[in-house]
Amino acid sequence: MDTLSVIGLILAVIVLVIGAYRGLGALPLTLLASLVVILTSRISIWTGFSQYYMNGYTSAYFSYFLLFCSSALYAKLMDISGCATSIGYQFIDWFGKKRVLLVSTLIISVLTYGGVSLFVVVYAVAPIMFLLFKEANLPRHLTMACLITGSATYTMTSLPGTTALTNVIPTQYLGTTLTAAPVFGILASIAMFTMAILYMGYAERLARKKGKSGLILKI
Repeated sequence: MDTLSVIGLILAVIVLVIGAYRGLGALPLTLLASLVVILTSRISIWTGFSQYYMNGYTSAYFSYFLLFCSSALYAKLMDISGCATSIGYQFIDWFGKKRVLLVSTLIISVLTYGGVSLFVVVYAVAPIMFLLFKEANLPRHLTMACLITGSATYTMTSLPGTTALTNVIPTQYLGTTLTAAPVFGILASIAMFTMAILYMGYAERLARKKGKSGLILKI
């Protein structure tokens, strides 16, 4: 891999980040980012999309198809049966509408820290979060902040004892344990959680100020 290819990868990541903040869909974003990588790697556009892009795209769906389907059916059952509504209103009664972001993040954190797959958590918690955010008059796109914070930060990387693959793999190759470096892990987790909550509070205030409830917030 030469320097231009590395630059292309970095540019592709930047395109994904900016596009996501602008509210673009996943499909056009991945196509655009892939085009950047293909051009900077000097690969034929047809070959890049027909072989590399499509193979990666289809293999991901093939690997997780049953998991996606079963999780989606479970989420729909939660919605139709009224379970999601009951759970959502119970959380509102306990914590109030002002703590929706915090409560949603903690729910996801507990599930992922306990070993529940992220893909299952997304479908299981989504109906509940949508109700909570509707009652709090918050835009749906802020649910992603709760999802990422609760699943892809401290419960994935730093919280001692987490069963995430990023914590399990080092035990096999480096001889560490799941609770290695607990002090550093706890401090890092507190830092991640604090910064995430502060950012979500800022995003909530910005959304309310612009009156963007229910819409995509343009940053």
